[in-house]
Amino acid sequence: MPFARALVSRAARLRAWRTPFALFAALVFVAQAQALDISIPDSEVDSGGTITIPVRATDARGLSALQMSVAFDGAAIEVQGVSAGPILTNALVDFKASDGACTIAFATTQAVTADGDLLLLKLRRREGATQGSALTPENVRAWSGDGGQPMKVTVRAGNIAPLASGRSLDWRRLVALAAAVVAALVVAALGVVWRTRGKKAAPTPAPAPSIPPGAGPHFCSACGAPLSLGDNFCSNCGVKIARER
Repeated sequence: MPFARALVSRAARLRAWRTPFALFAALVFVAQAQALDISIPDSEVDSGGTITIPVRATDARGLSALQMSVAFDGAAIEVQGVSAGPILTNALVDFKASDGACTIAFATTQAVTADGDLLLLKLRRREGATQGSALTPENVRAWSGDGGQPMKVTVRAGNIAPLASGRSLDWRRLVALAAAVVAALVVAALGVVWRTRGKKAAPTPAPAPSIPPGAGPHFCSACGAPLSLGDNFCSNCGVKIARER
């Protein structure tokens, strides 16, 4: 009996030890499964052009505050603004842009409830820049609305590339194209006018020969063949003979 009681006591202590350990393991698993993923998609923009690029969040449910920086090539890209995305409401967004980096922070009174575009970056590709630039999220820290608990974060960088040649038409090219079309239409119209004026009027056909009633022999005015009284057509060329009444 003392041995049995010892086994029962040991089993109870083992169950008491396993319960908090299992709970802790479950919490760690849930935290890892709900790690916040921050990503920036690839994009293209022409020299001197502006573009709005989203900072996307996945597994963002419960997110209430975030601090991060985005690194880029300052010789190719400049940041013109940062604003809240569609999934971020009632948030105060602040940013500070420098040559090659942009620090961003926000806090919201209404935690994020869905995945999607968290922030919107308004970027401009510098005039004359021939290279693109990576857009790399760095030093990302995030907190959930449940007691301000830190969230595990993973990041994925994007890239902004020069717009492929031939895919954009600036206003100079459009003006040149319109001028070429107008010139072609003018040349075509002048050609039609010239051809119309160059055509000669069709000659007026000679009147049919006529023979007065009771007149003697006459000749066809068309071919000169002699005509007999009563002929209605020339026996040589077949022209109809008109008779005077």
